[in-house]
Amino acid sequence: KTLGAGGAGSLNQANPASVLDFLRGVSAVRNLGSATVRGAATTHYEITIDLAKAVQKAPASQRAQVQQAAIAIGGSGTIPAGVWIDARGRIRRFSSTVDVRQSSGTAHVIGTFEYSNFGTRVSVTAPPAGEVLDFSQFLGQLGSSLGGANV
Repeated sequence: KTLGAGGAGSLNQANPASVLDFLRGVSAVRNLGSATVRGAATTHYEITIDLAKAVQKAPASQRAQVQQAAIAIGGSGTIPAGVWIDARGRIRRFSSTVDVRQSSGTAHVIGTFEYSNFGTRVSVTAPPAGEVLDFSQFLGQLGSSLGGANV
């Protein structure tokens, strides 16, 4: 099944660009040097994201959504992340590790998003409703498949 938006504060699985909302909360940056991502020359940075700052700096129209996602991954704390930026200032990769809280426990989630083919036209068809579940359902099913372990 495809992970859809919703649940677990929704990191908005339907829109990978939504993870970039958190970059408004960057509080520390360290240059790790050059790296290549899918053939593109980039600079790799280690960053710390202050979740409260990300919510505060989000546009008013997006603030509730960013706040909901921030609560799901720790509320007002910080999270470490990596970001790879090309010579044109475009993000080519974003990677973070977060603990997502659920009623059944906490899931340690490692996420990496790669961005490429900028400006390419795409045609997308949504999957049938029967093939989609929200992230909180996924975490619940994961816990069940692990013999009821908290995730």
